[in-house]
Amino acid sequence: TDGQGRTVDFRNTVIVMTSNLGSDIIQQKAGEENYESMKNAVMEVVGTHFRPEFINRVDEVVV
Repeated sequence: TDGQGRTVDFRNTVIVMTSNLGSDIIQQKAGEENYESMKNAVMEVVGTHFRPEFINRVDEVVV
């Protein structure tokens, strides 16, 4: 609900969240061809900062 108690519909909404978590890993692995390895390493860092309950509510992650 909003500040006035009205229900807000988020069904057709895209929420973009950004973070610098893992940016050092991305810079270290820049130029390597194994994207999945880099993404897994970044997601490990993300997992140390956010609870699994939060991460599991995110539909898409772009690294």
